[in-house]
Amino acid sequence: MPAPLPQRAPRLRGAVPRIRRQPIRSTSIHEVGYDPDTRMLDVKFIGGGLYRYADVPPFLHEALLIAPSPGRFVNERIRGRFGCHRIG
Repeated sequence: MPAPLPQRAPRLRGAVPRIRRQPIRSTSIHEVGYDPDTRMLDVKFIGGGLYRYADVPPFLHEALLIAPSPGRFVNERIRGRFGCHRIG
């Protein structure tokens, strides 16, 4: 008897799920996106780099959106504290 089919197709290696991003008022960050289901945070910098941070709690995403300096917030509260990789 053949093995049952998986419920969802596995993600292809290197495939990056799309997270909807929104513009943010900042001198260093162009857009921010967050997926509460996967707790992934995308930060697209004005210089062009797009980084995805893993397992970011929702309250940090909300705090980032209202931070007086989003760039400083990312540097102090996100970068180096959560797994990260460049996706663009």
